[in-house]
Amino acid sequence: MPAAVDDDVACPVLNRVEQQRNFGIDCGDEILFAAGAWAPGGEHTKKLHVKNVSNRTLKLKYDLPRTKYFSMEFPLLITLSPGTSRILDIAFRPVQYEEYDDYIRFLVHIIDGGVKATSGSFRLPVKARISMLNTDIPTGIDFGFCPTAETTEFKFSLKSTGQI
Repeated sequence: MPAAVDDDVACPVLNRVEQQRNFGIDCGDEILFAAGAWAPGGEHTKKLHVKNVSNRTLKLKYDLPRTKYFSMEFPLLITLSPGTSRILDIAFRPVQYEEYDDYIRFLVHIIDGGVKATSGSFRLPVKARISMLNTDIPTGIDFGFCPTAETTEFKFSLKSTGQI
């Protein structure tokens, strides 16, 4: 499974609520290329909506995904006034039918009264998943007492939770 090198421990992965609380920005929890929605050899795109949900101006910049399978436009400094948003395209070019994992790193500067008040960074996961067989079955089944050389029956539910 190709994955980005995770040497940036100081840059946490934040979910949507933590992004809003820490930086006043909403990028969602992750970018997911779901199973069955992509195939090797093609180019598949998703749109990332970056919205300023605070009452202060935000300046942000992002780092490109580290693997060659995910790509974006060259990063420029983005200024978001309160309530405004920007849409970024993320392209996915798989070469094999396997799972892919990467991150987009955002560096956020919060501007308060025309002066940089604080700054920080976080990562947004970018994932591509493949179809899987998966089932839910009871963790244990009690057949009760059964004499030797006899047969006992018990009905239980089996639920297919995979994509196939």
